[in-house]
Amino acid sequence: AELRKAISRLIVGETCRIEIDRSGDQKEVELALRQQMARLPAKIPSRFTMEERDFESIEISVSEGSNQCLAFVPKKTGADEDEEPATERSLPSLLVWVPPPGPLDAKATFSKFESLCKSKDMLVLVPQSIDPQKWLPDEVSVIAKAVERLGERTPFDRNRIAIAGKDSGAQMAMLVAFSNRGLFRGVAAIESELSTSVPNVQSLPSQRLRMMAIGDEDNEKSFQFFRENGFSVFHDADKRNSLRKVCDWLSLLDRL
Repeated sequence: AELRKAISRLIVGETCRIEIDRSGDQKEVELALRQQMARLPAKIPSRFTMEERDFESIEISVSEGSNQCLAFVPKKTGADEDEEPATERSLPSLLVWVPPPGPLDAKATFSKFESLCKSKDMLVLVPQSIDPQKWLPDEVSVIAKAVERLGERTPFDRNRIAIAGKDSGAQMAMLVAFSNRGLFRGVAAIESELSTSVPNVQSLPSQRLRMMAIGDEDNEKSFQFFRENGFSVFHDADKRNSLRKVCDWLSLLDRL
């Protein structure tokens, strides 16, 4: 864990010296950081071995009159309250899903994510736009505050938090992620361009932001732009099972 943390502070192209001790046989090697893989591994190992939990849909609001957000969280049971600290499970990851602007079918959205929440032990936060036609710039901070509000209710792994969206929702996800580099560890766009017109386009070792694009084959210039700026960009042109792919990628964010 300490080695991973130390390496995460470096940027692509930098070199580092590592001393290896094998039963008294010491050796020093010099390594150069290169771009990470552009595709996910074929097999994703499971993050936890405990029983799956049932999830429920709740509402999260930042302040009176602001956007309402849906959150999919584990149902609280008596067993959870009686559980000893020694047997506690690891903190869940969090996916913020930005839908297209407009009315949201809460029941259908929960059904879309429920099995993924259970199998990945993952929280999901779904903000809703105030304007039915578009996302507004002021809503960037509202989404970030909703994440913090959810964390007060149900703690999550701060190293595995990503925001994603499809079409226009992906553009808002990009803006939110790059405006809150200290909060998000990943941003994913499904069937949408990776917009280069975002703030804070620097690969900061202390604020790593991984990127993922699914289903859009016209993004090569954007991929090149972000990679040249030191970002890791995962790409899968096959848009089938896109949500599951995003969730697999999210489960690996702290290992990338």
